Amino acid sequence: MSIYASLPGVDEESPGGPPWAYQGSHILPTEDDPHAGCVSLASIPSHITRDGRDDHPDDGTPWPWLRIAIDTDTEDPAVVIGPAQARHLAEQLNAWADEADPTNPAGEGEDLVEVRRERDQLLTMHAAVTTQWRAAEKDLAQVRYQRDQLREALKTVNGQCRGAEGRLDELQKQQAAVNPPGSTSKQFPADILALLAHRTYLSTACETARLLDGAIIRNPDRDDLPAWRDRMHGRCRLNHKFTGAPCSCHCHQPAD
Repeated sequence: MSIYASLPGVDEESPGGPPWAYQGSHILPTEDDPHAGCVSLASIPSHITRDGRDDHPDDGTPWPWLRIAIDTDTEDPAVVIGPAQARHLAEQLNAWADEADPTNPAGEGEDLVEVRRERDQLLTMHAAVTTQWRAAEKDLAQVRYQRDQLREALKTVNGQCRGAEGRLDELQKQQAAVNPPGSTSKQFPADILALLAHRTYLSTACETARLLDGAIIRNPDRDDLPAWRDRMHGRCRLNHKFTGAPCSCHCHQPAD
């Protein structure tokens, strides 16, 4: 007489129906494959004893041994099951495990599954964030590259500006050599100068320097403006080229 008691397995009466026939490791299963065989489970009830007596209660804890059998007509002792059948099989196994080992119920396994599910979700989120971070780093690298390119272009432009300023200074020096500040070579004759009305003269350079004084007051954060002002004062030609009238700017007055 068998000591095993059958439990619901995977057969024609189980959710999803019986298993599909296993047709070899080289064939991908489909829904249209033929059904064949079954997966049967059997436990050892609590009233079974080592010596064969059955005086234990029928509703006690079953023995911690489970028989799993795959019944099939094929030469290969294997079948194929789907998700619905696998869930049904897992439920039966967990239910038996809870009865056979109440100190470690399957519920703890379910908690572990939930923790693993949360872990997997976090890992997925971590992968997504990592991808976004790498994309941001790539964008930042591109921005930094463009910044460096602009810096190089700015250096080139600054060099060209300095070169242009140098050429301008050279031309001004050449012009000053021809008609230096204070020169009277281009003044009108004295008899014509005597006919002209007297007028206070302010050179274009010193007039521009005064405009820069106002800009310095309005823009105290511009540390470069005083140098430009002093430069313009230094470029004053001191007297009017044609009338000889001296420049009236205060910069020409002797310091107290």
